[in-house]
Amino acid sequence: MIIESTTSVHSPDSPSAVMQTRPELLFKVPKSVVRGVPPFLEDEHPITLAPGLECPVWHDGTVWRVGIPGWGASYAAHVVHWPALESLSTDTRYTLVAPRSSSEDITLVST
Repeated sequence: MIIESTTSVHSPDSPSAVMQTRPELLFKVPKSVVRGVPPFLEDEHPITLAPGLECPVWHDGTVWRVGIPGWGASYAAHVVHWPALESLSTDTRYTLVAPRSSSEDITLVST
């Protein structure tokens, strides 16, 4: 499933800020529910990924976590519900890979 959001931009040297928008494609991971760590998006929400993004997924001994590329493990979201993880080994690290186009599916691969 794909959701669309918009990003506002303006030139800093323009006399007034005029909002321009561009669509940004995001992929939603089906049946996933995560909760961010304070102060980031603490409400429960689905996992969404931009095209081509890869996120680490691992079990920390208590709960499954979904990392944010470029951020430390302490900022990783806590998985509240994601049936795809129920049959996976908690001893293995995984990578969630978003496709580069909307004609492909998100994949979860062991690393």
